[in-house]
Amino acid sequence: MDDIFKEVDEELREERLTKIWKRIGPYVIGILSGTIIITSAVIGYREYDETQRQNWGVQFAEAMNLSEEGNWQESLDLFEALTEKTNLGYKTLSLFQAASLYAKNGNKEKALEIYQSLESKALDENFRDLATLMLIYLQFDNADPEILEKRIEKLASKGNPWYYNAVELKGFLFAKQKNKEKQIEIFNILSKDNKAPEGVRTRANDMLAILGEEPQK
Repeated sequence: MDDIFKEVDEELREERLTKIWKRIGPYVIGILSGTIIITSAVIGYREYDETQRQNWGVQFAEAMNLSEEGNWQESLDLFEALTEKTNLGYKTLSLFQAASLYAKNGNKEKALEIYQSLESKALDENFRDLATLMLIYLQFDNADPEILEKRIEKLASKGNPWYYNAVELKGFLFAKQKNKEKQIEIFNILSKDNKAPEGVRTRANDMLAILGEEPQK
């Protein structure tokens, strides 16, 4: 009888883990919009005159608005057009948005193709690391855990802007491998780190509850 209850408890735990993992999707992909809006506002391009940069900015903003309104194909067409005629900065931003649209609309292979290209050719190291983060998320359910771990470790250093996302993904990788001890260790680190994003801390506490653990103070 104890074995039956244990099996049911394990199934419930797996179900709750799956629900939390699914909540990460919009959060991780949502990283893109904030990052790209901020970056497009502060990056200066000296290769072209001010009028050209303003025109690109207007077109980029129009593509973003179309995306937010649900007109994803028109948005995608405009982003892809921008990748053909702009400099490396706007090309990087537009490719990220195009990949995000492909991913959200079911074309995972095309999204992966773009992120793999951005991993080596994006504007700077922060964007190349963001491409790595997106690859990890999109490949998480099917890729070799050792490959995922190597990609995650690349981002999981304190100075990396994607540190907290990488550490959270490491915790979910341990969950996938059913390594309870390591899960508890990772999610405790996140739950008590006041610098971690609120969503990350909340999910860490949820995971600890699933594992039957109280967060360490």
